[in-house]
Amino acid sequence: MKIKCDICDKEFEKIKAMTSHRRWHNLSKYHDFQKRFREKASKSMIGKNKGNRAWNKGLTKETDERVRKYGESNIGKHNHKHSNNPNWKGDNAKPPAIHYWIKKNKQKTKKCEICFCEKKLELSSRTHEYKRDLNEYRWLCRSCHQKYDIKKGMRRNSNRS
Repeated sequence: MKIKCDICDKEFEKIKAMTSHRRWHNLSKYHDFQKRFREKASKSMIGKNKGNRAWNKGLTKETDERVRKYGESNIGKHNHKHSNNPNWKGDNAKPPAIHYWIKKNKQKTKKCEICFCEKKLELSSRTHEYKRDLNEYRWLCRSCHQKYDIKKGMRRNSNRS
């Protein structure tokens, strides 16, 4: 005995299959409703902010006194770079923080400063005293960096025979 779906006239042999199929119809109706609701909402939102310009659009400090006053009132409020930051530690910062500062502020060269190869470069400290001094660091390829650290006794040679 075959059972037909009331909505789409599809035939099923088991009632279980038919009931899950009906659920699918209900879900699709629900999704259609959601889709129509979204379309309606988006259509009603079109043009809501039309004509509402920012108060300062097109105005400059020279042309409008309000813009000039607003600019003057914010001078120095967000100037927290480097030593102006309340959390600035200067030379008391830990090595990773100083390394990060050096990476940000020292211009990266395209070639290793020892062998002049064009490989991936790393920052290397000359004296291994982590100071906030740009001349204390140089850009070296990995090979030269390892050789330099082994020579200075900062790293063990792992290729011993």
